[in-house]
Amino acid sequence: MSNNPLEIDLENGSVILLDKPLRWTSFQAVNKLKWLILRHYHLKKVKIGHAGTLDPLATGLLIVCVGKYTKRIEVFQAKEKQYTGTMRLGATTPCFDLEKPIDAIYDYSHVTEELLRDTVKRFEGEQLQVPPTFSAVRVDGKRAFSYARQGEDVKILPKPITIASFEVTRVALPDFDFRITCSKGTYIRALARDLGQALNCGAHLTALRRTRIGDFSVEDAWQMEDLISQFQVRKLPQFCQSCGMPLTKIEDCGTNADGSTNVDYCQYCYKDGHFLQECTMDEMIEYCAQFVDEVNKQMPKPMTKEEYKQMMRQYFPNLKRWKQ
Repeated sequence: MSNNPLEIDLENGSVILLDKPLRWTSFQAVNKLKWLILRHYHLKKVKIGHAGTLDPLATGLLIVCVGKYTKRIEVFQAKEKQYTGTMRLGATTPCFDLEKPIDAIYDYSHVTEELLRDTVKRFEGEQLQVPPTFSAVRVDGKRAFSYARQGEDVKILPKPITIASFEVTRVALPDFDFRITCSKGTYIRALARDLGQALNCGAHLTALRRTRIGDFSVEDAWQMEDLISQFQVRKLPQFCQSCGMPLTKIEDCGTNADGSTNVDYCQYCYKDGHFLQECTMDEMIEYCAQFVDEVNKQMPKPMTKEEYKQMMRQYFPNLKRWKQ
């Protein structure tokens, strides 16, 4: 099981660990990765999904399952999760985070650090939690947020959760930082609501980051910009647009006049912004056939040398530069 999106096992499936960016929905993050995979591997479709939604204002670990690993999504979803973040006392919002503006202000002057820490500990253990109205929980076949957006009242039944630990890591009232380890189905936004009620001052979530799911850590996850960059540099399988030589690594590529890499041509055809040589199509097919083993490492289905030559004959006539 590889976490490298450029080494996905298309036959057996793979898991990609992604650090979801702020303000991206989980769907947007997965859809972007899906598009990159389809383009990179020249596929028409691919099974892909994530093992646990993160709100747009949350960042952190998103487990993305590709291929046959989509059948294991529920296994990953059931694993224990860890979050870090910040809550603010003395104010509430309709969705319990900053997605909606503050709707009420409360006095929090009676809350001391000692009271805060003591109250937080009361939330550890098994309990029933009512999910937020602005959530994807289904009520009578519809998502709860559908009712909330239309201003309709909806009754959501409480669900059993477990808070293994709830630690206060920094106090600067009205804000405090926390670290929470919890079970599947726990809404940290709802925990902020419940804590505010317990302290009699209201509270809401101002920052949230998922750092762990089971044994998977956000420290091993890809940043979205790095992921996009990797796919842009490595469009595999890729061939020189002049001679057809396979470009299996960045060192095979040509260079532009400014010294930057040109991923469209090989180093033997294009250097410092100039073409160096030309050849016939038949000459290049024979030359490229020697790289079939290297190319097979990048292909979902290996080819024989003759199959590779046949593919070349279909591909090469589309190229612009051939010596007659």
